[in-house]
Amino acid sequence: MTILVLSQKKILPLSFPINFRRAAEWFCVFNKGGFISLILILTIVISIAGYLAVLFLTFDLGFKIQAAEREFVKLKDAAATLELKIQKEETSFIENHKDVLESMERVSSIKYLTIDNFAVSNPQVGY
Repeated sequence: MTILVLSQKKILPLSFPINFRRAAEWFCVFNKGGFISLILILTIVISIAGYLAVLFLTFDLGFKIQAAEREFVKLKDAAATLELKIQKEETSFIENHKDVLESMERVSSIKYLTIDNFAVSNPQVGY
């Protein structure tokens, strides 16, 4: 126990080398004109103003993000509606153009021309 007390007495003065009486005297000497107090007050006022400005900008940015999100949802819904309309038109294409599609020749009956200019029922290998 005595070793701990002795080591604490040796460490404690090293932890606080500042003499508060000397620091208070130094502050009083340099602050006779109020210069240091003025600097501290200005620092506090500027810090508060900066904090309020950053706080305002943060909330303003949050409101802008919310508005952009609402616009995005509207555009996303409009795009989904248009996509549904396109898919509906694609599925009804056959029914709407049935007479034209029936009049077309079947793909399997189309003849392909080769280099020798004669018709065959399927393309030759390598052409």
